[in-house]
Amino acid sequence: MRRAVLQAGLAHLLPLLEAEELTPAVLASFSDLPAALAELGVSRPDALKLRAAVCAPAELRSLLASHNLTHLLPVLDEEELDLALLASFADLPAALSELGISRTDAQKLRSALDARAAPPPAAAAKACVREEARGGASVSPLDGAAALLGLQAEQMRPRSFKEAEASDEAARGAQMVRARLLHGGASLFEHRGAYVRLALSWPLARRVDALGECADSRCGCYRLHRPEVRQRFCKWVVDAALEGLPGQRRVRYVTVGSGLLLTDFEILCGLVERGVQVESVVAIDKCYERLLEPTDAAADATDEARALRQLAAFFAPAPVHAFGSLAQYKQACAAHPAEYGRATTYIHCDAGDISTADSKAAAALALVEGGAAFKLDNLGGARESDEPAGSPREENRRRAAYLKAQLRDSYGCECWRRRAAQLELVEDSRGTEGAEAKAERQARARRALQMNARSRAAALGLRLFKVVFDGRAVAVRDGPSRESKIVGCRKLDEEVLVAEERGGWVRMSDEDDDYPYAYKAEQEGAEVSNKECWMLIDGAELGLGQLLKEVSLKCEPSATSKADVRCESELFSQTAFLSDR
Repeated sequence: MRRAVLQAGLAHLLPLLEAEELTPAVLASFSDLPAALAELGVSRPDALKLRAAVCAPAELRSLLASHNLTHLLPVLDEEELDLALLASFADLPAALSELGISRTDAQKLRSALDARAAPPPAAAAKACVREEARGGASVSPLDGAAALLGLQAEQMRPRSFKEAEASDEAARGAQMVRARLLHGGASLFEHRGAYVRLALSWPLARRVDALGECADSRCGCYRLHRPEVRQRFCKWVVDAALEGLPGQRRVRYVTVGSGLLLTDFEILCGLVERGVQVESVVAIDKCYERLLEPTDAAADATDEARALRQLAAFFAPAPVHAFGSLAQYKQACAAHPAEYGRATTYIHCDAGDISTADSKAAAALALVEGGAAFKLDNLGGARESDEPAGSPREENRRRAAYLKAQLRDSYGCECWRRRAAQLELVEDSRGTEGAEAKAERQARARRALQMNARSRAAALGLRLFKVVFDGRAVAVRDGPSRESKIVGCRKLDEEVLVAEERGGWVRMSDEDDDYPYAYKAEQEGAEVSNKECWMLIDGAELGLGQLLKEVSLKCEPSATSKADVRCESELFSQTAFLSDR
């Protein structure tokens, strides 16, 4: 690192870096390095230079150093322009001029990239011999690009699915499926086989029965709890996708983290309903890696393979190309943009293991000028119960989970449009929920949760306490003592079903929706019959004041609250109970 820092003209930062033990790995771990170094008194220009000198890919640093262009590193690093992206520009000097890079430097960089891409004479001669041996067959662009990157062509080539154009009868069936999907409401979906899928209660859904999406019931985008989130996102994409491409009536679609493609299917159906023709689909997900192995015959029977085939059949004759990683796609796209790039629409949906920076770099490479990238973040982790489906306890937990999902905002939408050499963030309210609608939704859910807890406590002969401590949380312990082990916590305004009060402590009922051991039993196979959960009522001795307060079960809800709960119950019955029995 010392040499790289000196070459960047940042010798004055060496004492600071050594004193703070800021190694290249540590520097690379910061999502916003300039902001982090600002706290140490490092200016933003110096921080950008340092990040480029130390954290930029070694291959890019080496290329620039060999052509006396290291002064370009900060700019290229800031714009996330790697070698593949730079090589993809048809007119690199024009693109880089937008970033303030001189035409002379841009032309030198273009020459360096061209020289790097050209095979050495010996390799070229061997290629000629191979070509003659094949009877003059030409080497494909993908094969040539793979050789330059030190890969086998198979490592870059996707698994492609393509079907013949549908018959008139099949086209009429597809039209009926589209209409039902786009206008049929939340009752079209069910939790089946570890995924949310189209309900099989309508026969035409069997044409696309392999399609699915995330069934994490705790996340803010779970369709059975928050149907409006994905519906709003899909409608936004359909409305805005081609706004930057006047007159464009064909869509080239790229999707990242696509899984079983149900959300993508809904978006594509919406575009087709608007009169847009699907020209091609590229789907990128690590779950497709197995499909790329030519020796794995069983892979063709997987849900992933069936979903890709069904998507290709539905939008035939458009090809569907499946890649197992974003890196694999970027390499193939740079080598063969006519087949895998030139996208009009790029979707990053429910792909938490792919960083925004990586996804934006791929979008910048894939999109045509004016094309748009849309991102829906889906946060949360699945936590399933082992209660038999349909049991009273399970139904209570599922209802509470549904209502709590209405209180969360664990999702976010963003849109970028490709302009010149970079992506520009687009401010668009169509992708978000209005402030008034969100406040109303959360207030309604909060009232419904309170009524649900009161009615359950009364029916089960339990008492109800509410957390009134406004600190971080109140501990849940495995015994009525401050020395007992902490097994959970409850936060302000959360209500607790109580089975017993003893010596200033309350014992939580195992009927409580968030009883800690219900999930520990599932994860660890532990017995819960002898497990107990206790909470301290008053923390005055600790200087904390009252922690819990008993809630009366006799208070009658207002007419408005009753209407709210009826509304929530109707929606819940349409969504949360559409699962396998």
